[in-house]
Amino acid sequence: KKGNISKSNLSLFTGLAALFLSKDSGQGIALSRQCNLLSLNRNSNYVKKGMENRILYNQFISLSLERDIAVGDTVSCRDGYGTLQSYDENSLTINLQPWECVSTYKPGKKARMTRWEPSLMWYQRLKRYDTVPQLWKDTIDSFMRSHNAVSPNKKDIITRRHPKYPRQTQSAPCIWRWESWNEIWKDFQIKYSAIAARIQYPAPNESQCPMHLRYYAPWEMR
Repeated sequence: KKGNISKSNLSLFTGLAALFLSKDSGQGIALSRQCNLLSLNRNSNYVKKGMENRILYNQFISLSLERDIAVGDTVSCRDGYGTLQSYDENSLTINLQPWECVSTYKPGKKARMTRWEPSLMWYQRLKRYDTVPQLWKDTIDSFMRSHNAVSPNKKDIITRRHPKYPRQTQSAPCIWRWESWNEIWKDFQIKYSAIAARIQYPAPNESQCPMHLRYYAPWEMR
């Protein structure tokens, strides 16, 4: 189908493509004919992604039949998914993704570990080309860390949890902001005038701190 497609419908179409489409149908039916029967756009990204998902799922089935889970395999557990690092009779260790938090389960059965099963419906839209360049993000982060002071109190630690996988946490010393955002923005304009000119608000609000400076500041800054 043409036009804007919602995220839920994209997942549905991707799953349909993964289940029913094949370059080699075994019955001599061309891929274009298969797409027409299902009212799917043969040239769409979700059809291509659905067929890729099917290949990954076939590999998952083959690997499940060939051998048991081994160190280095991608696994699912009660706290998300990750890479199995080690295991023995009494415990197992998993490097959880996406924050790479290493978690050890004793006894190992507490992890409820299984082989990671790829989803046939997985689809992720490509990022838009007008996103903020990584250089700007790194510059803002570096400026904030050098401009503001890290708390001298060793117990002043900021911890955050992953919104989807709460077992995964990140901790860092607190960075305190002693000036207002507008005052920090003035210093940033002086030091990085080229970037500031691209992200500032239009006149007469150019003296106000733009959203980019606050959004890409270090998460542990208060």
